Amino acid sequence: MNKVNNLLGYLWQDKWLILSSILLAFISWQSIYRTIGYETTLSNIPVKLIAPEGWSPLRSSIDDVSITLRGSQQEIRLLNKDNLRVIVPLPEPKGQTEAIMRLSKKHLLNPSNARVIRFNPPQVSFSYDKTAEKIIPLKAAFSGNLRGGLEVASASCKPAGVLIQGAEKIISTLEIIETKPISLDRRSASFTETISLELPETPSISANTQRIDVRVEINEQIRTRQFLNIPLRVLNSPNTGATISLVPDTINLTISGSQQKVDRIRPENIMAYVRCDELDAATTYDIPVQVDLPDGVILDSTEPSVVKVSIRLSY
Repeated sequence: MNKVNNLLGYLWQDKWLILSSILLAFISWQSIYRTIGYETTLSNIPVKLIAPEGWSPLRSSIDDVSITLRGSQQEIRLLNKDNLRVIVPLPEPKGQTEAIMRLSKKHLLNPSNARVIRFNPPQVSFSYDKTAEKIIPLKAAFSGNLRGGLEVASASCKPAGVLIQGAEKIISTLEIIETKPISLDRRSASFTETISLELPETPSISANTQRIDVRVEINEQIRTRQFLNIPLRVLNSPNTGATISLVPDTINLTISGSQQKVDRIRPENIMAYVRCDELDAATTYDIPVQVDLPDGVILDSTEPSVVKVSIRLSY
């Protein structure tokens, strides 16, 4: 009992020393924690595969990873996911074109001093193929709609083709490369637009140009329309006492033009006729049919194009 009392008395005499030691230990722990104790996880860090010369990545099990890092408060605070990249150099094939590689800190391009704790997923499986290249024609793609009565007459790409490089198995299947969609909304006249290409979503495909010029020609939409049984008229009868008969006395015709103009035409607006001013004998003639149409409307055909005109003179 005396020993216990003596110990308590000793501790009480050195209580400030003990408290100071505890406080110093706490401060030291806080300092160490601030130095190495902060941890964070950054997601969607892109993964890039680098194939050996003459080879191209064909397939990858992942496009991005999550990375957990640890470091001081300052190091963690300065981390920027936009500056992080995972670069994976692929080994020489040596008879096989598929493999699995475990990710490690050597694969992380990291400008800070924060330490890598883990990758998720921890590994990448991949395959690669021999590199090939091919010039592939380009085609303009569109979205949206022109206003009524307009149409895309043509779309030409400059350049007309692009040199594509990548895995041979993919390159061999490509027949055409489209552009990103070009919006037609609120367009009313021809235009030129610089647009990116819609490349296949594979880790290996690259093009010698990323943006091209597309010239889009916009015209009024051409509509074709048929009219049946349009009555024929006789112009310039050769004799006031003559009787003229037509066989047939009606025709069918086909016209074309802008949708707006063609839609306005009614059968009574069409003037179809034969001219008889040079006919002076009582006989039968084959006379071509003539048609008058509004400006901007084209006569495609008449059926028949020639009619029989019979003249009988009255005495």
